[in-house]
Amino acid sequence: SEQQPQCALVAQPELGKTLRCTTPILVWEEHPKARGALVADLKTDTLIASIAPPSYSLMVMALDDSGEIVYHTNAALQHQSENSMPYFREVAAAMRAGQSGTQLYRSADGDEWLAAYAPLHPTRLSLAVSRNYSLAAYYARRNGSLGILLALVIGLTAAVLLTNYYQRRTKSIDRVVAGIDGSH
Repeated sequence: SEQQPQCALVAQPELGKTLRCTTPILVWEEHPKARGALVADLKTDTLIASIAPPSYSLMVMALDDSGEIVYHTNAALQHQSENSMPYFREVAAAMRAGQSGTQLYRSADGDEWLAAYAPLHPTRLSLAVSRNYSLAAYYARRNGSLGILLALVIGLTAAVLLTNYYQRRTKSIDRVVAGIDGSH
């Protein structure tokens, strides 16, 4: 309807892909009428970058419905085709289809990443946020292994101490029994 704000993805040579949002300026008489509009061109890369902290274990990407990378945390990949990331092909296909979900993928360096993605309505953009699953799992596996090793060391120490204690008690009982047998 003419009273609802509208947003669309617009390509501008000097700004790249921008999100053009138009909201009507209403005059309230008997019935609200649109007398003008407020138009804002939002640079999508700047907008997304403001909420995507730089991190080697985090990737944020916005993809439009044509397969162009509108934003990527690696600036070298911005405004490239999704084909510049062949390892991300399945996730990108789901994003272009307007789906939301999660998928694992293996990056070019062999690490496994977990991507969560969803469309940004009413734009023709889809946003993906990925975390380096291999890195996160590495620390969990390492800490788990250390925990198991520590439990084994504590268990073996307790077993040795209990064995010594049992042997001393057994010798002590044997001496008492020998003393009782000798006194009869």
